Amino acid sequence: MRGLRRESQLVGQAIRLPWGDATVPRTLRGTRARAGESPAPAWVLAGLLIGLLAFGAGAQQGQVGGPVSGYVFDVASHLLRPLLGTPGAAIVGQAVVLPFTAASVAVSPKLDLAVALADDGSPHLLRLAGGAASEIVYNSALGHAAQAVFSPSGSAVALVGGSTAEIVTGLPDAPQMAGTVDLGAARFHSLALSDDGAWLLTAGPGTVRAVGTAGGVRTLMSGVRTALAVFAPGSHQAAILAGGDVGLALVRDVAGTGTPETLASSDAVLAAPAGLSFSADGRSVLVAAGNGRIAGFDVAGGMRGTWSCDCTVTGLTRMGGVFRLNELGGDPLWLLNPESATAGIVFVPALTASAN
Repeated sequence: MRGLRRESQLVGQAIRLPWGDATVPRTLRGTRARAGESPAPAWVLAGLLIGLLAFGAGAQQGQVGGPVSGYVFDVASHLLRPLLGTPGAAIVGQAVVLPFTAASVAVSPKLDLAVALADDGSPHLLRLAGGAASEIVYNSALGHAAQAVFSPSGSAVALVGGSTAEIVTGLPDAPQMAGTVDLGAARFHSLALSDDGAWLLTAGPGTVRAVGTAGGVRTLMSGVRTALAVFAPGSHQAAILAGGDVGLALVRDVAGTGTPETLASSDAVLAAPAGLSFSADGRSVLVAAGNGRIAGFDVAGGMRGTWSCDCTVTGLTRMGGVFRLNELGGDPLWLLNPESATAGIVFVPALTASAN
C-alpha cells in the first residue's frame, strides 16, 4: 500500500525528464477501463514511466526507436509529431522533419502515408516509416488544397480545393488520379471516401449524398439538420449519424437501392456527436460525444461496448487499431482501443516543455 500511495502522488504532477517535462493527468477515470470501473492501478503508472524512460535517449537525440503508435499534428508549431511507444506507454516525440512548413497534415489510418498541405496550399504525399518522412512524387491538378480526406484503410485520399475533390487511388505505392468530383457550393459537416475511391459521401445541412467518381449521385437521407457519414473499410457500406431524432443508420451499399436501416435510436451520445467511425475490422460503429462518452454498436445489431473519458473529445481519428480522441495541446492525448481483450482508454502525457 505504501508503494501505491507513492505512485498515486504522481497524478497531476509534472515529471522532469532529460528531454522535457510530461504531466500525468489528475484523473485516470476511464484509463484502461470501461465506464464505472476503478481508476488505473499503480502498474499502469509504472508502465507509463517505463515507456517514458525507454524512449528517453532516442527522443533526446532526435531519433525514433521502437514502435510508433501514431502521429499528431502540432497546430501551434506547424509540426507533425510521432507517438513513440505502444498505447498506454507512449510519449509525444520530436517532430518529423519536413522539407517545407506545413499548414496541416492528415495521416493515413495505416500510418504509412501522410498528406501535408504546405503554406501555399500545395499538397504533398509523404511516406512515413519509423517516425521519418520522405516525399512521394505526385503531381496534383489542384493548385491549392484546403483539406485531405483518407479512405478507411488509407488506400485512397480525396484532396479538396474549393468546390472540387481530386480522388487519388493506388496508395501508398502507386498514387494516381482516379477522377474529380464537383462538390458544388454547399458546406459539409463531413466528407468520406470509399477505399476504392469510387464513392464520396457528403453530409451537409439537409442532405446526405453519395457521389460517384465516375458520375452519378444518390441521395441517402434528406431533411436532417446535421449529419456525419463514414464508410466501412473495404466496402461501400456507410454509417450515417443524423441529428434530432434520426439516430444512427446503416446503408449496406451506397451504390445499390437499399434504404438506411436504423442501428440505434438517438440518445445523449448520439444527439451530440463529436466523432463517427467504423472499427478497423468494420464490424462495429463507434460514436463519440464531446463530453467524453463513447459507444460502440455492432453492425449486426446491438451494443458492443461503452467507454468514458475525462476529456473533451474532438473526433475519432484512427491510428492503426486505436483511435485518437483529441488534438495536441496543453492536455494529455487520449486514445481508445475498442478491439482487444484490454479494450479501454489510455492517455499520452502532455508535454509542458515542447520538444524541437
